[in-house]
Amino acid sequence: SLFLDSQAPFIIQISKGARSYTHKTMLEGLIRSAEQVFPDAIFAVHLDHGDEETCYDCINSGFYSSVMIDASSEPFDKNIEIT
Repeated sequence: SLFLDSQAPFIIQISKGARSYTHKTMLEGLIRSAEQVFPDAIFAVHLDHGDEETCYDCINSGFYSSVMIDASSEPFDKNIEIT
């Protein structure tokens, strides 16, 4: 596998859309299973372009290493305030 050859750290990036395809517990379970198969892997789990509710859910889960909120639907000043 690529990891075994390079042993490079990597980021698993999940979007709000990806979270809509299956239950969040299933996504987390898949990643936790990969962690058991590759215990030496160094990786982060990142939510990309989440809305406020999704960001809070990911933060509160304790599973995600980082989140990025997407407030582009808001007026510019409100977008800056939110981010």
